[in-house]
Amino acid sequence: GVAVKKLKDLPLELVARILPETKYAIFTLKGPEIKSDWPSRVATDWLRAANMERSYPYIIEYYDSKRFKGVDDEKAELDIWVPVK
Repeated sequence: GVAVKKLKDLPLELVARILPETKYAIFTLKGPEIKSDWPSRVATDWLRAANMERSYPYIIEYYDSKRFKGVDDEKAELDIWVPVK
């Protein structure tokens, strides 16, 4: 996904979603972590250790074309954005 300023400028083939304003905890997964069970670690380990909880039931995955070359690439990196409160 990408951020846009005007929904009316989107091509018909695309779908837009308006996300609520919130804070995000951003985690970078590297190499084998990308294929791991990271969603449960977010819920049980990372957020609990930071004394946070999810504010909405979605996670944004950011695939940077410079850092992500596929799930089998040992040097790949993937950012996940978790809405928190």
